[in-house]
Amino acid sequence: MGGYTERREAPVKPMEADEGHVEPTRFDVDEETLDQAGAQLLPIAGMGCPTCAALVRDALLAVPDVLAAEVEVETGVARVWLNGTVDYTTLVDAVHAAGVSWGHRYLVGPASGGVDTSADTSA
Repeated sequence: MGGYTERREAPVKPMEADEGHVEPTRFDVDEETLDQAGAQLLPIAGMGCPTCAALVRDALLAVPDVLAAEVEVETGVARVWLNGTVDYTTLVDAVHAAGVSWGHRYLVGPASGGVDTSADTSA
């Protein structure tokens, strides 16, 4: 699938890269909480590798009230599960900041339809 999903339980650990694969940091959020949380889909341009996805994922997880984040390089989409209301601009700012230290520029398109609570977005 190429995505990286994180769940919140502790501060984000430094990324560990091994041959292009970035180990996810697991967070302890139960499935029921995620099912009840709203998931925001964010189209993101500028990611080219798993490290890019991990940078974006970690930046999104650092935003208060983000429960989990999944970022897929292939589709250029991030799915962010929110606990309450998180301002869209806050998510965009986090994504933009993720690439700065690496000299990358990640661009976020308009969020898709507000909240997506489905596990499968294929039609």
